[in-house]
Amino acid sequence: GTILSLNGNNIATASGLLGFTSGSPANSNFQFRTVQDANGTATLRLTVQDNGGTANGGSDTFTRDVTLTVRPVDDPPVLLAAIPAQNMTGDDPPRTIDLTLYFKDVDSPLTYTDTANTKDTGTGNAIPTLATTQINGSNLILTLTPYSYGTGSITVQAAGLDVNNPTAPAKTVSSTFSLAVAFKDHPPAATASAPTNLVITEDTGALTVPLDGWFADPDLDTFSAVSINPASIDQTYLQLASSAATLSGTVSGAIRGSLTLTPQPHAFTAYTRADGTYVPGNTSITLTATSGGRSVNY
Repeated sequence: GTILSLNGNNIATASGLLGFTSGSPANSNFQFRTVQDANGTATLRLTVQDNGGTANGGSDTFTRDVTLTVRPVDDPPVLLAAIPAQNMTGDDPPRTIDLTLYFKDVDSPLTYTDTANTKDTGTGNAIPTLATTQINGSNLILTLTPYSYGTGSITVQAAGLDVNNPTAPAKTVSSTFSLAVAFKDHPPAATASAPTNLVITEDTGALTVPLDGWFADPDLDTFSAVSINPASIDQTYLQLASSAATLSGTVSGAIRGSLTLTPQPHAFTAYTRADGTYVPGNTSITLTATSGGRSVNY
């Protein structure tokens, strides 16, 4: 225990729980203050000494141990600092925020919940949210929705139980921060609907097929052009002048149009096999589709 010497006014801290505030031997009045956020028991040893001396086997001191108990008081969770605004760019990897940097409870472990208001203000209802949120222990993980951009907000709430009454409603504190996702353009791309092979019968005239669904733009840009690359066509089999790819109408993120291919007259045979059968002539065709100022070849 800690020795308290009245005649020396020497009162030391007891087991890290108490600190001496004031007192004097004259009135035997001593005051103590508890150490912040500390609780438990401490033993104080008080020694009183008079001026009678110790001659002839006498005793001039008296010692007594006093046990002091500091009961716990529930401390609510506190916000150490507001969670800062988060600025990201489309296609950024998931971002982890360590919540222990912003919340603290000295006497109870914290549990976290979040509420996200992250409607995509960039592309509207087509992509409803900027990001998804996940609480993993004391970490908040932000995962961007592909191709989204805009602004939103996220609120994180930390809850701590009452150490004296665990069934009582938890005490909470929260922090709201903004999420801004900058636009990142993506090129258009051919889709799974685009065919890999078309067949035209000789001397039956032009073949017209719809381009609808062949190309898509993930940013919902509108297609501005579609064309055939002349160098890709073998004009032995296709008439370049009357073969074309054209747009029809404007739809955000999807192509609408048609592809017209006109075969050369009597241009069926590529070569004749030794057994007299024919091998049909064929040619590759490269289409170029453009949206949002960027193009893709297929």
